[in-house]
Amino acid sequence: MKKVASCCIVILGLVAFSLPLQADTLTLDLNYTFSGTSPAGDAPWLTATFEDQGGGVVRLTMDASGLTGSEKVVGNEAAESGWYFNFDDEKDVTQLTFTKQSGTTATFLTAKNNYQADGDGRYDFVAAFESDLTQGATSVYDISGIAGLSASWFYSLSSPQGGEGVYYSAAHVQSIGESKESGWIGAVPLPATVYLVAFGLIGIVGVRRRFQ
Repeated sequence: MKKVASCCIVILGLVAFSLPLQADTLTLDLNYTFSGTSPAGDAPWLTATFEDQGGGVVRLTMDASGLTGSEKVVGNEAAESGWYFNFDDEKDVTQLTFTKQSGTTATFLTAKNNYQADGDGRYDFVAAFESDLTQGATSVYDISGIAGLSASWFYSLSSPQGGEGVYYSAAHVQSIGESKESGWIGAVPLPATVYLVAFGLIGIVGVRRRFQ
């Protein structure tokens, strides 16, 4: 009995540790290649952090510290390449406003389920950079425009559109390796099996206690 309870605690701890949303901060690690070539360095290659600033303002920090060498997210204001994000389906993404704080300048395009990242899912808004986002670069923006805006509202999956899956965020990395290849990377959901095992063990503990 004690062993089962201990397993529950450990697994639930791992689940809690794995969740990207903690209090008023949401961290999305782009660590999975769903099309093309993987960047050369260790994942995550890109990290997006949404942090509540209070008063309905959320700060988005896009960090390219995981890129190496000539790797980059190409600057393209037409959004044919960029960094893709999702937003709460019950809210109007077009009401969001973006104010630059520091780093690489981006143009934000917003329209529900309007932006497709390769063949895997449709996204609600995209950061189209005016210049390449390269190794170590950041782009920081404050997001506002909707009362009560929270970092948690950006914790949403893309709408299915063929391909092999849906993601919380996606980006197109180019100039990978000597052959200058490219790849699409995404922030993947925590596998459902982790939750099933955790809550299954909780159920076992409950049943055993009931019949003791």
